Amino acid sequence: PRLTAFRNTHLAAPRWQLSPRLLAMAGDLLETPGSPSPLQGLYLESRCLEMAAEALTAITGGETPASSGLRPREQRRLTALCEFLDSGEADDLSLQALAERIGMSSSALQRNFRRHSGLSVFDYQRRRRLTNARVALERDGISVGEAAHLAGYTSQANFATAFRRQFGLQPGRLRKRG
Repeated sequence: PRLTAFRNTHLAAPRWQLSPRLLAMAGDLLETPGSPSPLQGLYLESRCLEMAAEALTAITGGETPASSGLRPREQRRLTALCEFLDSGEADDLSLQALAERIGMSSSALQRNFRRHSGLSVFDYQRRRRLTNARVALERDGISVGEAAHLAGYTSQANFATAFRRQFGLQPGRLRKRG
């Protein structure tokens, strides 16, 4: 989404600061000796692609795996966990059970998940449930009580408060009319 938004600005010239990492990569390219071998050419091409990815990430305000401090294996495990959470199958699982599922301790899961998604596991789950409730309100016209239940709330008032904090409006205003 950020890249699409950036692309839609057409010829805008966003300001951004070169990161120390990007400067170091550029320095490596400039210090490479003349006529590269095929292997060295591949290395140079990979560095250029890495520089382009870093620059696009900086321009669009995103975060690269390298800047999040997560190794590729951790990234893959956390991406798989997000998919599992999004499926709804994890709704009744504890943090400990989720951590065991992906082979991390609970504290490592909390720390790495926040780096990966910008949210705690609990906040990620709450946002997903509230979004599902919002879709059901808009598309299916369910009652606020049903939406609260769908989002995992036993109290409509607590649901309405959480909904308002997340989306900036009362859930009843979204309900599809007849």
